[in-house]
Order: sequence, then C-alpha cells, then structure tokens
Amino acid sequence: VNELEAHVARYDKNRKVVLDGLRRMGVADVAPANGAFYVYFSLSSFGVCDSAALCAAALEEVGVAFTPGIDFECDPAVGGERFRISYAGSTEEITEAMCKLEEWLPGWLAKS
Repeated sequence: VNELEAHVARYDKNRKVVLDGLRRMGVADVAPANGAFYVYFSLSSFGVCDSAALCAAALEEVGVAFTPGIDFECDPAVGGERFRISYAGSTEEITEAMCKLEEWLPGWLAKS
C-alpha cells in the first residue's frame, strides 16, 4: 500500500508540473487529467496544425518526446492541433522536459 500511495503522490505532483508548464506557455485548451497518466491539450490557438511535425522537432531539437494527436483523433485536422504528454516518469524528468519545452516552443512557433 505504501508503494501504491507513493506512486499516486508522484503522479499527482507530475500532473501539476505538466499543467503548470502548459499554463506558463499560454496553453489554455487542456482536457481534464483525472485518472490518466497523461495530459491531452491543443495548440490550435497558436496556429499549430501539424502535431506530428511539432513532436518530431521537439524530439530532435530538445530531446523531449510527446505524442501527436493524429494518433488519437479520427479527424486529421483535429489531430493536427492536439497532443498528449505523459507524466508517468520521474518528477525530475518531467520537470526538465517541461522546462525544455517552455524554452523551445516559442522559437519553433515563430519559425513555423
């Protein structure tokens, strides 16, 4: 039971790290993250329409992996705007990834 409680506490902390990071980046369109190990969000307000390209660039340029919405949406236009980010790793890894995204995303959006 103690191990389970520790996992639940870590996931709760990690979820807050991701949600706070998205909020600092100005991401407002976020699905509730209750009972999952990921946060589902949209970057449509930033004009993003190719989630696969953004995810590939993030992985290549800053070493942060997250999942494009095209893997989860039936409508490719909607999937192009949405993303899923997992918070099942260590708090240190999640914090580092969110910091990297916060620093990197504005430059990528400006180029796109």
